[in-house]
Amino acid sequence: MLNTILERYDEMEGFTFENRLQIAMRNIRRRHAINDILLVFYILMVSTSYVITGEFEWHPVYLAFPALFLFSRIVTKKLDKRFSQSIIYAKLSCYPYYCLVLVCGILYDGYIRVGRTPMCYLILFMAFSACYVDDIRYIALFDIFCTILFPALMFLVFPEQFVPADIAGAVFVLVLSFGCYALNLAVQTDGGLQSKVLSDKSMTDLLTGLLNKIAFETKTKTFLAKREEGTVCGLVIVDFDNFKHVNDNYGHQIGDEVLKSFARVLTDYFRSKDIIGRVGGDEFMVLLTNGIPRESLDNRCENIQHTLRTMKIGEAGPFSCSIGIAIDSKGSDFQTLYNTADAALYQAKENGKACHHIIET
Repeated sequence: MLNTILERYDEMEGFTFENRLQIAMRNIRRRHAINDILLVFYILMVSTSYVITGEFEWHPVYLAFPALFLFSRIVTKKLDKRFSQSIIYAKLSCYPYYCLVLVCGILYDGYIRVGRTPMCYLILFMAFSACYVDDIRYIALFDIFCTILFPALMFLVFPEQFVPADIAGAVFVLVLSFGCYALNLAVQTDGGLQSKVLSDKSMTDLLTGLLNKIAFETKTKTFLAKREEGTVCGLVIVDFDNFKHVNDNYGHQIGDEVLKSFARVLTDYFRSKDIIGRVGGDEFMVLLTNGIPRESLDNRCENIQHTLRTMKIGEAGPFSCSIGIAIDSKGSDFQTLYNTADAALYQAKENGKACHHIIET
């Protein structure tokens, strides 16, 4: 069972790293759902017990569950809206809530279900494991804490009811909870990874494997909006020269191979932290996320031209491209950068193609 949990956690680690906020928001929604379900379950349980036994002895602990449920429903719902984008808030609201629910379960078992198996606590503990997703270390610490809390409270508050079997029951539920967590993790991983695959496909140009136009612009705008003041970045527009000639003379299959090879050339010559995308049939863009010395940028463009001049795809080749570059340190937005890079590309084409032109702002 432990191996299953660890294998699933390894699969999910990358997924959770990129989607922590989504998981946190899902945990909050599930907390609300569990809150409503437990309130209904509690009312049914008390009512059924009264109908079966015909007896009802009032005790203040009967108010514990409704008070907690109503508090969570009214107060935390307002906080959830205010801090809906906070991962830390999700943890601080979920862990104490589940802990209080378990304490209420222990009190109910001790005061109401006197002399009987403490089923209320056990059911609530399993519900937490089946619904909450988080870093396995936090889950393990919480589960171990609750496993110690249950027999400790039973011994301190209800010493006349405490039996060694309570410890065995707590450990048994701890093992079962890891099984529930593994199952929950499996569902989350499979669903999450499938969603991630679909998301990746929607963002990827299927021919070259680079970002498509929408994904490139989205990532670029996000980066530009968050960059620190004074950060130098650049937008590169690369237009493959005379690509129509390649398609007309060598066929679309060769044309596709040329584009794929050209995409690999761009990937090789630009940095992994730069954002690269195919934004048109034979047009590519690169966002330089950090400044590159002018001489280094000139050399990089010349190396790209040299690689294209020596490239052969079937009978097609050599090739060339026109490159327009906008270098910005003033915090310009995407549209401004694009207009400047497009003007630089136009100048490169006016200079006879197979060259690059840089405009610094």
